[in-house]
Parts: sequence; C-alpha cells; structure tokens
Amino acid sequence: HRGSGYSHPIFYTKCRRTDFVNLLSKRIAYSLSIPEKNALNRIFPSTFFWGKKDVKNYVCLYTLAYERPRWGIQLCKLAQKTALLKNHDKITLDDIETAWVEYGKLRVADLESEHKHQCNKITAIVNAFRGQPSLFSRAKLLEIINQSISSRGSVCIDGNETRKSIDIAYFLYRIGFIVARTNDSSSYYHYSFEDFSSLLSTKFQKDNEFEWEIHPCYRKVLDIKSLNASVREGTPRI
Repeated sequence: HRGSGYSHPIFYTKCRRTDFVNLLSKRIAYSLSIPEKNALNRIFPSTFFWGKKDVKNYVCLYTLAYERPRWGIQLCKLAQKTALLKNHDKITLDDIETAWVEYGKLRVADLESEHKHQCNKITAIVNAFRGQPSLFSRAKLLEIINQSISSRGSVCIDGNETRKSIDIAYFLYRIGFIVARTNDSSSYYHYSFEDFSSLLSTKFQKDNEFEWEIHPCYRKVLDIKSLNASVREGTPRI
C-alpha cells in the first residue's frame, strides 16, 4: 500500500468522524490517483437529502459505516459499481441506496461471524426483526423479542442460558444491532453501548425515556420499515 497505512487496525474499528473522513479520503485518493484534499467531494455530491434534511456526504457515510472506515470503504465500492453502471459523474444517494442491500448482507454476516461464539441463536434473533419498524419503545422491543425468541426456548448468551427478553435486548445493544435514541424539541440523539452501557440492564430504571432503533446499516437487508415509510403507511410510531 505504498506506506499509506491502509492496513492500520483503525480501519477495522470505530473511530472519530474526523479520523473517519481522513482515512476514507486517503483511500479514495490512493485508489483513484487523485489529490487527497476534497477527495470525498470529487466522487460524491457535497450534501445528500437524507433524514428529511440536507447533510454533508460524510455524515451519511459515517452513519451507515457505523463509524468504521473498513465498512465505509466497502459501501463506497458497492455504490461506485452502481454509479458506473448508470454512467453517473458522481456517486449519488440513489447509488448508495441501491448498494445498501448488498452492503447490509455484509454487515449481517459480520455481525453473525463476530458474535456467534457469544450467542448460539444470533441469526434467529436478528431475523426476528425482519419487516419490523426501525424504531421501538422499550416495551415494544421486549414484546417482539418475547414473541419471536423467548417464547420458543432459551438462548445461550456468553455461556448463560436465558429466556428473559431484557437479556436478549441488552445483548443486541452491546453488539450494536440496536442503538438508543432520545429526542428534544429540535433534534434527536443516538447513544451506543460505548456511550451509555447501563441502558437496558435490569438495574437501570430510566430506559423508558429512550426509544430503540435498529442501526441503519442493517435495515435494507432485513426489510426494516423506515421512519418515513412508517408515517406514510399509517403505521404507529412507537
């Protein structure tokens, strides 16, 4: 890699947004033999209309990549293939959305590969959310887990057998399949397990202040209903 550092472990772990942008820009510049400065804007529009508002291209990529440069690179490559087939000058949001299903397959495969040693039914648990809305109350999250998983037998998590829906929910939070969400009058905020590890533990009693959201990188491949679609189709937002 010509001493570029592309094999650095940070490509495989979460990182700050500024580091993510820098690493992704380096990889794009290297792959396409273009200057590193403004490399993202050379191949993407500077903003995307995403989540009902215009956001910088790197915000969308950083979110879908779950803060991992390696995942961001995979998403860019898949979207690039679509853009080339359509003769686009730049990779559009439509190109990204077209690539999203294939990208989601990689993410689910990664999730299962990384955590199957922790949970013997991780595939069944993930697939229990297929076709569900993307956002839940605590009560609805536990209801889905109880109906689809707990009621059918125990699950082994980290060597311990359990049928408690809260234990399974906490595991999904720990591995990043779901994230916590809270709202104020003007915006919303997300929290991962690294941010707030006590959520969904049986000792924490303020979970009802949060909603629970399936991370965007898993949604397309699992046919998760988007927030916009839920509103449009009249599905209650819980």
